[in-house]
Amino acid sequence: MLDFSDFEMTDLPASKPDSEITPMQSPTGQPNESTPSSNVIADNFPKILDLAGEVLEIKKMKVASEAILAKQREDRLSLIAEAEAYAKKKNADTTDIVGRFTLVRDMMRDFYAANTGTMTSEDFQKVITSIIEQMGKK
Repeated sequence: MLDFSDFEMTDLPASKPDSEITPMQSPTGQPNESTPSSNVIADNFPKILDLAGEVLEIKKMKVASEAILAKQREDRLSLIAEAEAYAKKKNADTTDIVGRFTLVRDMMRDFYAANTGTMTSEDFQKVITSIIEQMGKK
């Protein structure tokens, strides 16, 4: 059996938590010992409403957070799609430029391999420059 004879009221902590349920007090301010437990709820109804309000605010924050996360997921997918499109475009541009330079290189090789003196280097330079300018207008 428990013995509480040594227990004094001064042994209790000085601060009370915000959500403590207190018994109903009489108009004189003294606790009413005959108060049923349903009156305890009525007496603490403002605290219950405060707690319910805090729970509601937490749920609102959760919904807002989920909406932000969904928006960020959409933005991430959009950025990935844009990056892929940009990479494909740059790859196509690079392939096109490499193709042009390959064509010019082949033409120069053919000119120097097969030149019989009918065209000077300056004339060939003008022709190649004209071709490159036309390819750049594409």
